[in-house]
Amino acid sequence: MVFKTGTIALGLMALALLPGAALGQGSPVPGQNNSYVAPQNSYGAGGYGQSSSSAASGSYSQAPVPGAASNPYLNQSNSGSTTGATAAKSGKGAYSKLPLNVDGAKVRIAELRNLLAVSRPQDVQESIFQLCEWLSDMADAHWKLSLALAKNDSMKAAAAQERQSAVKFSSLKHEAGLLKAEIFIKQNRLPEALGPLVDIVVAEPKSVIGQAAYEKLKEIGFAEEAGGAAYRAAETSAERSSPAPGSPELRTVGSELKVVTPAMKSVPA
Repeated sequence: MVFKTGTIALGLMALALLPGAALGQGSPVPGQNNSYVAPQNSYGAGGYGQSSSSAASGSYSQAPVPGAASNPYLNQSNSGSTTGATAAKSGKGAYSKLPLNVDGAKVRIAELRNLLAVSRPQDVQESIFQLCEWLSDMADAHWKLSLALAKNDSMKAAAAQERQSAVKFSSLKHEAGLLKAEIFIKQNRLPEALGPLVDIVVAEPKSVIGQAAYEKLKEIGFAEEAGGAAYRAAETSAERSSPAPGSPELRTVGSELKVVTPAMKSVPA
C-alpha cells in the first residue's frame, strides 16, 4: 500500500513538470525578448546587403526608399552615357578644326608648328597625325574630281583647277608630314621618322620642304654628308694639278720659254 502511494506521488510530480518543459520548447510568449537568432544572410530585404550587427540582434532592416539607395547598374549606365557624350564632344571639336581649303590648311599647320615648339610631343601628336591623314584624303578627293571632270568637255577648266588643288594639298600633306617626323625624332622614335622623311624627299626633291626633310635625315644619321673630307682632299689636289681654263702657261718655243695664253692663236718659232 505504501509502495502504491509513492508511485502515485511520483506520477503526479511528473505531470506537474510536463507543461513547463513543453512551454520551454515552444514559441516565446508575445511581448517577451526574442532569443531567436536569424540566420545570417548576405542579402537583406529588397535584395540589399544586411549588416552583421542587425542579423545578430534578430532585427530586420526596412527596405530602402525607392531612389534613395544607389543603383550600381544605373550608375554604370549614366557613367557610360556621360563618357560617350564627352568623347563625342571632344571628337566634334577636333573634327571642326580640320581645314576644308588650302588657306585653312596653311593656318592649321602654322598653329601646330608653334604648339610643337612649346609643348610636349605627346600633347600635339594626335592633332598632327589626324591632320596628315586629312590632308592626304583632301588631295585624293581633288584628284578624283579632276579625273571625273576631265571627261566632260565643258568642265575642262574646272578639272584643271581641281588638279591644281590636288597638287597644293599634296604639298601641304608633306609639310604636315615633316611635323610628324619631328614628333618621332623628339620622342627618339627614329626608325618611325624615316618613312615620312623619305616620302617627302622623293615627292619634292627640289622644294624647300624636300630639302628640309633631307636635312632631318642627315641629322638622325640616316643620310651621310655629301663630299666628305677624303673626297674634298682629292678634289682639291686635282684642282691644283690642272690649270684653270683660260690661264696662261709656260711653253718651250725653240730654246726659250714663252708665256702662251689662249688668246694667242700661234707662237712664232
